[in-house]
Amino acid sequence: MPDSSWLWIVFTLIAAAAQTLRNATQRHLTAALGTAGATQVRFLFGVPFGLLFLLAALPATGAPLPQPDGIYWGWILLGGLAQTAATALMLTAMNDRSFVVV
Repeated sequence: MPDSSWLWIVFTLIAAAAQTLRNATQRHLTAALGTAGATQVRFLFGVPFGLLFLLAALPATGAPLPQPDGIYWGWILLGGLAQTAATALMLTAMNDRSFVVV
């Protein structure tokens, strides 16, 4: 079996390029939808992909659906709000400045 320990480099570069492309594309959405609309589109677009990944991962791993407690959901809510706020701030900054500066 060939050594695949270096593949993380390839996937990291692909992910970085995809992130840059997504951010640049989202900048154009901000002009049409405003900062709040573009932020909402970013997260709502990802929901179906997350659910599809979950539906594929459960049978592939044989793991049961996790049963998180209340503390988990509090951290998830806090993290989600922080990510949404950071995205809105990034889009606002991209609207005022160059993408490179952001």
